[in-house]
Amino acid sequence: MGLSIRHWLLGGLLIILGGFSLSGCSLQDLQLLKSKAGLQVVTGESQISSLFLNGDYLDKSPYINKNIKPGLYTLKIEPTDKTLAAFETQITLSEGTLTVITWNPGQTPETSGGVIYELFPNQALGQNQAELEFVTIPDTAIITVDNQAQTFSPLTLSGVEPGNHEFEVKLPSYVTQKHTLNAVAGKKLQITIKLAKQETGVTTSGEATVTPTASPSSPVVNPASAASSSAINQASLSAKINANSATGSGTGTKVLIQSTNYFQDQKEVLRVRAEANAQAASLGWAEVGQSYAYLGDHTDGWYRITLSETISGWVSDQYAQLN
Repeated sequence: MGLSIRHWLLGGLLIILGGFSLSGCSLQDLQLLKSKAGLQVVTGESQISSLFLNGDYLDKSPYINKNIKPGLYTLKIEPTDKTLAAFETQITLSEGTLTVITWNPGQTPETSGGVIYELFPNQALGQNQAELEFVTIPDTAIITVDNQAQTFSPLTLSGVEPGNHEFEVKLPSYVTQKHTLNAVAGKKLQITIKLAKQETGVTTSGEATVTPTASPSSPVVNPASAASSSAINQASLSAKINANSATGSGTGTKVLIQSTNYFQDQKEVLRVRAEANAQAASLGWAEVGQSYAYLGDHTDGWYRITLSETISGWVSDQYAQLN
């Protein structure tokens, strides 16, 4: 399809394992992943897809494999619903990293969208500082971080307080995306967002990993006229993000996952969803018997937890309790 790796990885997320762990991974898993590469693919509940790596069938989504040889691969995501567009692109699976791909297929490539998170070391950052870099397709999209001042992509925020941050990306005639990221101390998190063209008559709302929201209603500023104020916006945005993070994003309380009698890879698990309902996209699995950071939100019978260093989601309180 002639798509570049950087712009069309479709919502990938690289997590460097040195210094922190992935929720649900044992020490043995982490040691294995240090010599291998990992791949996770997440699609919506109604958008189950067949997955192919270099033409070889892997499985259906959601999918995770932490024992793949590092290298350059061609990934194909083929929705079971044949009215939805397939997607094919090259991805690089690097040693000691987990690439998590979320994808929301539409009827055409133009109406499909996703987001990629790439984590890189940055020696110039302090031990308690992180950096966020936003790139969008198309560019000059409107970005809001932690409900602060709007600015345009591309955008780089330096000296950001580590921890959870929310961001929104919107552009007229495109589906708005809202996500939560986790800024990691000493690392640069590069976020590349592929916006999906708005389909006529679509007026969906909500927040998920790649879930459409209502069409943007904020007035649009000419990107050219905003160029001179871009540096001011970025500086003030970094300061406001730091101030928000100083209050803490969690409560210190943990959510203990209780027995579900549901097993994946010989482990008893509970599904973690992108929203507080049973129809929301699956983000992964929380292991029974393990405790996860509670983010202080209990909505409609669902607890919001931190699943990993970069992912937060919801678990049913029927199989979880605060402790």
